[in-house]
Amino acid sequence: MQLMLEEEQSLQQLQDRERAIRQLEVKRFIVFNLPILNFSSFKIFQSDIADVNTIFKDLATLVHEQAELVDSIEENVSSSQIRVQEGGEQLRLAEHYKVDSLDLNKHKTSVTPLHL
Repeated sequence: MQLMLEEEQSLQQLQDRERAIRQLEVKRFIVFNLPILNFSSFKIFQSDIADVNTIFKDLATLVHEQAELVDSIEENVSSSQIRVQEGGEQLRLAEHYKVDSLDLNKHKTSVTPLHL
C-alpha cells in the first residue's frame, strides 16, 4: 500500500513537472514570437485599413455619380408635374370648347333652314 501511494505521488510530481515544462514552452514561444506576431498583425491591420480606405473612396464616387442621377430624376419629376397641370388646364379648356360647340350646334339645329 505504501509503495502504491509513493508511486501515485511520483506520478503526480511527474505530471506537475510536465505541465510546468509545457507552460514554459508556451511562454518561450510567446516571448520569441511576439514581435513577429505583432509585426504580422500590424501588417494585416494596415492592409485592412487600406482596404477600408478603398471602399470609402469607391462609395464616395458612387454617391457623387448617383447624386447627378437623382438631380436629373428630381428635375424630370418637377417637369412632369408642371406638364400634368398644363395638361389638366388644356383638358378643361377643351371641355369648355366642346360645351360651347354643342351649344352652337343646338342653336343651328333649332333654326330651320330655308329651302327654296
